[in-house]
Formats: sequence, C-alpha cells, structure tokens
Amino acid sequence: HRERAIVALAFETIEKIVREYFVHITETETATFTDCVNCLIAFTNAHFNMDISLNAIAFLRFCALKLAEGAIGQLALPPPTLPSADAAHSDPNAAENGNGHHPVGALDADSDTETSMYFWFPLLAGLSELTFDPRPPIRKSALEVLFDILKDHGHLFQAHFWARVFDSVLFPIFDHVRSAEH
Repeated sequence: HRERAIVALAFETIEKIVREYFVHITETETATFTDCVNCLIAFTNAHFNMDISLNAIAFLRFCALKLAEGAIGQLALPPPTLPSADAAHSDPNAAENGNGHHPVGALDADSDTETSMYFWFPLLAGLSELTFDPRPPIRKSALEVLFDILKDHGHLFQAHFWARVFDSVLFPIFDHVRSAEH
C-alpha cells in the first residue's frame, strides 16, 4: 500500500512540474524533455491506478502540443553520433547557434530531421508501445493520442522521418492487431 502512495505522490509532483514549470523542462538541456516523456510513459505502468495511467497519456499529448509550438526552440541538439548527422553539422552554410549545434527551431531539412528524431520519435514510439498494453482504456487512449498527434502535427515532419514513423511506430501496431486476429 505504501508503494501506491509513493507512486501517487510522484505523479502529483511530475504533474505540477509539467503544468506549471514546463518552460524549465525545456530550457535546461535537451535530454530533460526526453526524460520527461519517458517518465510519463513509465507512469502509465501504474496498473493499480487507472487515473494515473490515463493522466500520464494526457500529459504526453500536452508535451506534443508544446513541442509543436516550438516550446523547446532555444535548445541545441546534443552532439551528433551518426556519420550523417556529423556531415550535417559540418556544413558551413547550415544554421548554427554558435556552439556547433543546430538550434532546434532551425528550418533546414537536416536539423528538422534531427529535431524530429530526437524529440518527436521517443514520444511517438512510447505511445506506440502503449497500444500493446493489456488494459483496453490505456490502449484506446494511447491510440487516440498517437493518431491525433500525427494528424495535427504530422505536417512538421520530413518525408524520411515519416518513413521511420511508419516502420517503427505504425506498422508494429498493425502487425500486432493482425497477429491477434489469427
């Protein structure tokens, strides 16, 4: 019973942080936004409290809205680790913020792809995973939020990011449904 109280208190804390201090989540460093998303996804595993699980999914929608609004636009992406990202950062004509990183709000295609991959992908992939949850209300809510995000904000994604979304976010959902029918 004590664990339930700790989870409830922890969720109240993250709820307050997300509602009242979201700007601070996004102004410190880029990993903080992803950590926030991962924390909310973890709260959906509170099997003993459906309200916490559903509210966590609602806050994932809120994070997507903030991301679409450019609420993290002043942050630089972390140092690149892929050769293709290194090539994008070495382009002297690309927009940089003075420290060698593309600002998140930059409009060129390479940095837009990096932004999508770094910020949008964990959010979308987490919601996709939640569609496999054994609890029908969680599956329904995750699907609803995922498809609303894609419908409302998909215009922000480049074509090659959409290909990754189809391969890693959407097709697994359809494969799971198809395998469950047989």
